[in-house]
Amino acid sequence: MKRRIAAVAAALALVVACSSCSGSVRVRDLALPDGLDPEPGTAIPQMTINAGWSPIGDGLIPVIGERKGYFADAGIDFTRPNGLKTDLLSSMTPLLNDQVELGATYMPLLTPQMGTVQSVTTFALPTASHVVRILAPQGKYDTLSELMSRGVPFAEAGRRVMEQLRGKKLMLYTGVDPQFYNMALGLAGMTLDDVETSYMGDPDMVTAAQSGKGDFASPNGAVQVSQLQQSGWEPLITITDIFENMPAESLNMANSYTGFVTTKQFANEHYNTLLRFTSVLFRISRDLQQDPVAACGVYVDYVNSYTGSDMTAEDCSKLYTDGLYELIDFDSYQAVSGPAVEGSDDTDYLTETQAQIERLEDNHVLDPASHHQAEEISIAHRVYADLRAYRDQAAELIETAPAGELRTEAEELFDEFNYLDAYRLAKAANEEGAA
Repeated sequence: MKRRIAAVAAALALVVACSSCSGSVRVRDLALPDGLDPEPGTAIPQMTINAGWSPIGDGLIPVIGERKGYFADAGIDFTRPNGLKTDLLSSMTPLLNDQVELGATYMPLLTPQMGTVQSVTTFALPTASHVVRILAPQGKYDTLSELMSRGVPFAEAGRRVMEQLRGKKLMLYTGVDPQFYNMALGLAGMTLDDVETSYMGDPDMVTAAQSGKGDFASPNGAVQVSQLQQSGWEPLITITDIFENMPAESLNMANSYTGFVTTKQFANEHYNTLLRFTSVLFRISRDLQQDPVAACGVYVDYVNSYTGSDMTAEDCSKLYTDGLYELIDFDSYQAVSGPAVEGSDDTDYLTETQAQIERLEDNHVLDPASHHQAEEISIAHRVYADLRAYRDQAAELIETAPAGELRTEAEELFDEFNYLDAYRLAKAANEEGAA
C-alpha cells in the first residue's frame, strides 16, 4: 500500500565541525563494489564494530537489536555493550578521529557540515522525525487541527492560531533553527520579534512549562515533547502541518531523518557489513511496529539513563504511535532513500537534502561555489537498491532450492531482512542440490 512519507522536521541547529577535524585526512571518495559482491561460502562473516549512539530515542534503536541478538544473527557485535555514548548531533569529530566507526545522527545537522566532513556518509535512514511543534496547555488555545476539523481553511486557521502568540512567552531550544517558527508566525504576519522568546535546554523547558513559567513551549527532543503532551500540553501547530499545507515553501526543511553514518573508508572496506546492519534496522522497525510497548521495553532503561528521562515502556512506545517518530518499513523505503518512484508525489531524501543545501548556500553556511550534491553524504539509495536486488534473487533461489538445512536457514534470514545472506545460502542450496 502506497504511503506518503511526511518527513517534515526543521533543522535543529546549524553545527559546523571544527576545521582541525576535517575530512581532509580521510578517504573522501567511495570505491564500492561494482554490482553485487557476496562473500564466498555459507558462513556469515563476523565483524566487531566500534559504534556510538547519540542521545535520541530513534537513534538508540540498535540497542534493541543488540539485546535481542539480532546483530549477532547478522554476524555483527560491538566493542562495547549498548555502544559508546557518542553525540554525533553536535559534531562528526568522533567519526573523523576514529573514536567510532559508525554512529547515529539527525540528518539535517550533517548537511551544514558538508564542507568539512567530506569523508562521512549516511547509509541507512530508518526513521523520520515529526517532533518540531509549538505546544500549549490543553484546551487553553485554539489549535490548527481543531479549527481545520471545523472547516476553517488552513490560511485562516493558521492566522488565528499564531495570532494567539503575540506578546506572549515562547520557550525555544537553545540554538534552534528559527525557520519553522518564522514560517508559522508568518501566517499571522508575525515574526519571532512579535513574541517574547526564551531559550533553554529541553529538561529545563519541561520543568518551566509544567510550573507555568511560559505560555508556549517547543522542545527539541521527542522525549521531552512526549513528556509535555502526556502531562496535559497539546500541539497548536506542527512542522507536519506546514509541510502538508505549504509543500513548496517547506521542501528545504523536509529532510528530517535520523540516519546511521560511517566514514567512506569504512564503507569501502566493509560495504557488506553495512548491508547486514541495515537489514537489522528493518528487523527492529518491524518489532516497533508490531508491538511497540514490548520493543521499547527492551531499551527504555538505556534511553532513560542516556537522556535523563523517566519513561516507562508504554511512554516510550508513544514516541512511535503518536507520530513523533515515523518508522519506515522496507517497502516504503524507496520513497525515502531515493530516487523517488516515477509518477509518485513523494519527495525523497536526495531531493529534500538538495533543497536544504541550496538554502544553506544562499545563506553562505555552505560555499555556493562548491556546488554540493546530496549524494556526497548518502549512499542509502545504493544500499537499498542492493538489498532489493539480493531480496529478489534470494526469493527466486529459495523457491527452487531443495529442502534441507541450507534452504531453511535461507528462509529464516530472508524473514529477518538479511537478504544478502539469504541469497548466499539459497544459492549454495541450489548448487548442492545440483551436485
